[in-house]
This record gives sequence, structure tokens and C-alpha cells, in this order.
Amino acid sequence: MNCLILCGSPRGQRSTSYSIAEYLRSLLDSHEVTCDIQILPGLESSDEFMTFILEKIERSSYVILTSPLYVDSLPSHVLKILMKIAYARTSKAGHTPKFVGIVNSGFPESEHNTLALRILELFCKQASFEWAGGLPFGGGGIVSGVSLDQLGGRGRNVRNALELLADSVIKEERVPERAVQVISKLGIPKKLYIMFAEKNWKKMAQSHGVLDRLDATPYVN
Repeated sequence: MNCLILCGSPRGQRSTSYSIAEYLRSLLDSHEVTCDIQILPGLESSDEFMTFILEKIERSSYVILTSPLYVDSLPSHVLKILMKIAYARTSKAGHTPKFVGIVNSGFPESEHNTLALRILELFCKQASFEWAGGLPFGGGGIVSGVSLDQLGGRGRNVRNALELLADSVIKEERVPERAVQVISKLGIPKKLYIMFAEKNWKKMAQSHGVLDRLDATPYVN
């Protein structure tokens, strides 16, 4: 079995999306599933890349997209590549691999990712994929590019969910509801997560010299 994992984060290997992809690949590799990771950002305008990725899709039993959430949707470069894939696959008949979406966000609530997963489900209908389900991962700030193996208890839920997903891939089944339930649980108390998120937000603002402007409302008349 061949599996193609598409990583949609512009942070590349320093991203939560890549940490998820790498852990999932390690699980699938241990069951002799040939699994490749392809980072997408920067390649959306390359015709050579699109030819390459379409050939990869034709040889894959599963295509899995790991992506961050951008304003209730997917990043523009991911959407552009998906549109090109859909156009190519609807204009030329081919086989129908299963497709899984994993969308992560910094929000502590997983439901913020639901719309983006729905977009991927609709994409599958247009691009001749079999929608096998999706995982909504809230609290992505817990990972922030760190290997899931190094997260201890904080990463237990996402690891467990990916293990359930890997098992479903091996059995060529849909994403189990149990995996959705597990990954939807925040790995640390919500109040603690928000406290750390606020601290990090202020640290980022200070590094950009705008700490005193966080309450600015430039568009209010």
C-alpha cells in the first residue's frame, strides 16, 4: 500500500502539520506502508510539481492532507493546489484513492476546524477521491512543530487519535469516530492553554514592537 501525505503549513518542518505528518508516517512505516510526505507551500505555481503530485496520487491508496486552519478555511496555497488537482482529475479518468483531512488550529475548541473539513469533503466529490473522513485538532499550540514523541502527556490525545487513524488506513476503512472524539479533547486544561497562548501572543507582539498596540481598533470610526 502507498500513502501520500500532503503538508500544507508554510512553516514546513517547523509546523504542527508536519509533526502530525511525521508521526503518522512512522506509524504507517512500521506496518510496511510506503508513505511519502510532500510539503506544499511555494509549489502552487509549478507545473512540474503538479505533474509530479498527480502521478503520486495515481499510485497512492490514500492521500492525507495535514493543514493549519486559516480564517475558517485552508491556506490559499493549499486551496490553489487542490483546485488544480480537482481540474486535472475531473478532466481525466483515473483511480479513486481514499482521502483524509487533518486540520489543526490554535483555538482550544476543535469545532473551529469543521468547515475546513467540509471543504475537503466537497473537494473529494469534485476530484474523484473517496472521502474517508477527517480529524479536527484544536489546541495546535501544544505542538508548535515539536515531535509528538517528545510531548509526553500533552500529546497523548493526538498520538492516540493518529494511532487509530493509522489502523483504519491499514484496514482501508474510514476514519473511526473514536479518533475524532479523542483528538477533539484538549491535551491540557483549557484555562492553562489560554494562559500560555496569551503569554506567547504578548511575547510575539513585543518582538515586533507592538506590545502597546494590542488593544488598537484602527477601523472603528
